[in-house]
Amino acid sequence: MIKKGVRIRFLLVAVLGIAATAAAFPAQAGAAARAGLVRYAAQDPAAAHVTLRGTKVAGGGCRFTATGTGSAGETTAVQQVETAFDAATCTSYLDRTEVAAGTTATATVTRSGGSGRGAAGTTAGPEEGVSAQVASCYNPYRSTAYYYSSDACIHSWFQDAYGNHLNDVRNEVQWNPYNGCATYGYSYASNYWSYASGWINYLNGWTPSFSCSGVTSQSSVGFYTNSYCGYSYDYYSPGYLTGYGDGSYAWSVTWYKSSSCTMAFGLLNES
Repeated sequence: MIKKGVRIRFLLVAVLGIAATAAAFPAQAGAAARAGLVRYAAQDPAAAHVTLRGTKVAGGGCRFTATGTGSAGETTAVQQVETAFDAATCTSYLDRTEVAAGTTATATVTRSGGSGRGAAGTTAGPEEGVSAQVASCYNPYRSTAYYYSSDACIHSWFQDAYGNHLNDVRNEVQWNPYNGCATYGYSYASNYWSYASGWINYLNGWTPSFSCSGVTSQSSVGFYTNSYCGYSYDYYSPGYLTGYGDGSYAWSVTWYKSSSCTMAFGLLNES
């Protein structure tokens, strides 16, 4: 299980390497400060308020990147949910909170479609049986056939103004690190995505990789709709999660959205 007292290390960076800074979004007063700002929800006073600056994309929309690290076995997860978005400046305002592993503060997607894949790494391990440690994110493509001492998952989504998920993407790795090697025993990488009614999957790429230096699940997934705020589309590409030989892991998610109307981004990393 996760080591008590170990806190997840988390870093947000923009695509151009501009560090995110803790700040509240602009105050209500001042039309110039509010121009183009879409508010999805009130900021949680107990959360850390993070400002993330992205880059404009040709044809419209904004692209952002978030990265983080953690240690397999931690009892808490880091959740971030967008509370406001300024399309004119490609600025995202997020609430960052620590939550118990296996819980989220938002409603889950009513799945009308989804798919996923999994691949095994080495074929030798300490024993067979259900994993000693299982990340709490929903992923029907994870391995349950063998023992894994380490398990981590990164879950990204877009949600509406009521917290209902519009589409979700998950990458998960399960591995048995030993003596500095991530693939000492059985190792497994998997990917799962899902979407709500009215959305269509148009991009679905997934690449697992296995080496002593790390076990990785990497994906490129995109969705579009003609029935939500007119024509809108979003993607998570690339998104990856890597488990290392010391039991730690690192992740990165790059996302894009073409529409600013009531479509907030969220992510959760847990082990």
